[in-house]
Amino acid sequence: MTTLKLLRQQSTVETMVSHRNIHWILANALENELDQTLFDWTLFMASRFDIWYEMWSTAEPSKKFYQSKIDRIKALQPWLEEYGLDHLLILILSAVLTPTLMGKQSCTYQQAVGALVPYMPHKDPFDAAKTAAELIAIGSSNVYIYGVEPQGAGNMTLVKVYATPAVAEALAPAVDWINNTGFNPPLVEPPVPVLNSRNCGYHTFNEPLMLGKFTKHKHPLNFTAINTVNSIQWIFDPEVLKEEDEVPPDFNFSGQQTRAEYLKECSFVQQILGDKPFWFAWQYDSRGRMYSHGYHINFQSYEYRKAMLSFNQYEYLT
Repeated sequence: MTTLKLLRQQSTVETMVSHRNIHWILANALENELDQTLFDWTLFMASRFDIWYEMWSTAEPSKKFYQSKIDRIKALQPWLEEYGLDHLLILILSAVLTPTLMGKQSCTYQQAVGALVPYMPHKDPFDAAKTAAELIAIGSSNVYIYGVEPQGAGNMTLVKVYATPAVAEALAPAVDWINNTGFNPPLVEPPVPVLNSRNCGYHTFNEPLMLGKFTKHKHPLNFTAINTVNSIQWIFDPEVLKEEDEVPPDFNFSGQQTRAEYLKECSFVQQILGDKPFWFAWQYDSRGRMYSHGYHINFQSYEYRKAMLSFNQYEYLT
């Protein structure tokens, strides 16, 4: 299997399970639950975007149309040619809905802009922020998906971005899912070699090597040991999977999660991984102890969760 295919598989697993991809989870939920509202907003936004983009990208420099903004808007052209307007619209929605819905239906304008900036094609972060701010404003409407409500003049932190009540209600199940399943899954390809404390081996995002609040320090870390345990291939034991998963009474569920919800999520993750080999990303705690990263699938969980894991490559010792 090619590296590109493996990377896509890893991205799919993380998109479906990981808290760090909540923007895609919300975008998919929006499409499934509010298809007509999404369609209406797309027409509304596309019409306003076309007017704005055409006006600035074709303008000659003048007192009304200043050169720096013309250049900033023109920077969108190659990006739009490669990805298309639909992709931009999804990014705008995800940038707004992620902080609003995870922040109890509203967030500051600054938070929404910050969520969109990483996807802008501009090299200058200030140009990216300005463009992101304008795009969010263009798409706002209290009729469709989200609105913008000024709370004060001249300060983005005082501008409120909110999801409409219909959107908040329709996406509530997706938000619950995110809150209960915000855990990074095992990897479906070998982890990235660990060379510093910023990442424990994931490909599509950084997860600190150190557990806890204080994830950075100047003391030496044993990267060789981490890379060694990270390199171990695991696979599910099909015989154990036939047995009932007996969750201990004292198991520490996430949030307000029930036993049934937990088992349903575990089954979901297991179906994604299937019979393919996978890898754990391991981390250190402050005392130098190593822990395999994961909630649904974890080598250091309770007895059934341990028994369901087998080495994919092994040899008998005598």
